[in-house]
Amino acid sequence: MRRNCLVAIVFAIAILLVGFGCESQPSAAEETEILKITVGEPTTLSSVEYDNSATLSVSRTSVVAAFYKREDTDPPGYFYSTSADGGLTWGKEMPSPGGAANGTALRDGGVIHADGCCYKIVPSWPWTTRMFRFNDDFSEYAAEMATIHAPEAAEDYRENRTGSARGPIFNSGKMVQVPNGDMIAPVESFLKGRIKYHPLFLRSSDLGRTWYHCGSVPAGTKDPNPEFPGEFLGYGEPSIALLPNGQMLAMMRTQFSHIPPDYKPMYVSWSDDLAKTWTKPVPTEPHLMGIMPTLAVLDNGVVACAYGRPGFHVAFSTDNGRTWSQRISFTDLPVPHHTGQEDMVKIGPNKLIAILKTSNCVPCHDPSVGEVLSTMCLAMRGARFGSVSRVSLIQIPAMASASAWAFRVD
Repeated sequence: MRRNCLVAIVFAIAILLVGFGCESQPSAAEETEILKITVGEPTTLSSVEYDNSATLSVSRTSVVAAFYKREDTDPPGYFYSTSADGGLTWGKEMPSPGGAANGTALRDGGVIHADGCCYKIVPSWPWTTRMFRFNDDFSEYAAEMATIHAPEAAEDYRENRTGSARGPIFNSGKMVQVPNGDMIAPVESFLKGRIKYHPLFLRSSDLGRTWYHCGSVPAGTKDPNPEFPGEFLGYGEPSIALLPNGQMLAMMRTQFSHIPPDYKPMYVSWSDDLAKTWTKPVPTEPHLMGIMPTLAVLDNGVVACAYGRPGFHVAFSTDNGRTWSQRISFTDLPVPHHTGQEDMVKIGPNKLIAILKTSNCVPCHDPSVGEVLSTMCLAMRGARFGSVSRVSLIQIPAMASASAWAFRVD
């Protein structure tokens, strides 16, 4: 009998630009991009029977931290472990101050995490949440309260399980530090007078201590594509990434229920002014069906998106998120067999690592381990795990019956 496990899986991705055809007359060179993906061996992290809130962070010194919840402790609580070698080996398990959503490395040192939900202590006050500040090796942290000025955000009555008014949610999308040092964070929220989730973008000029609403996606409460099956959520769980051309890309979940096969695609939007204004959201092409998108941009310009439910997948785009040319899948199992709530983060110039619960999707090579929380590594160019490079094979226009090729690595 196979047991559930979460594993670290390494895979290399080569992106080939291949030229086609040889004309008898000179013509322009042609290129076609092809992704070649290889999957490596998993590495284990910690025994845990069930988790749907595991997250990853990496510091500027490339120390990786995995945060997860254990139900087998008394009382149940959050823990984390760190790796200094890109997820090959992991240190001892340590108590975590909280769920620690969307952790982001700061350019001048340290890593900040939001606790997740925002609350109001007094109805007339701004929203507030806890921020955890770690040092670069995650050996120390401090907790502090952050203030969120987002008067448009309404209370989330539908999922409010406390006596306090719950508001915007720092979810799976990572915060982004823009060139001038400001932080931009994607949050999901209800807006006053609306009953569907809506993405808001917050900006902080003091490294996450104070946040102000700076923009939102122009989206209403009606399903823009009712011809797609499924229940329309609105636009939730936004994830953002800063693209090489200076634009920002946002991806959002639109599916409410988790009953397959009725899933709606995730939607994308772009901003030319660092999250102040956004284009009208459009469905991903081809459609990426699922929840909890997590975006990451590699130094070679490739955009990766991890998402799940049903299953767990990583899709890749070579045109700034307009199309998703290829994906790899680790499982297609639906809820309750697999929650589809994973996380991924960039850990090097062209290297990513993701955390997932395998639950029969990837073989567990050590049956004595039992249920294991683990990670998956996407191997990139120059990394010890492999490489992800943009390799151009371009046919150069030549005389009839002649073939000339140029080779380029970006």
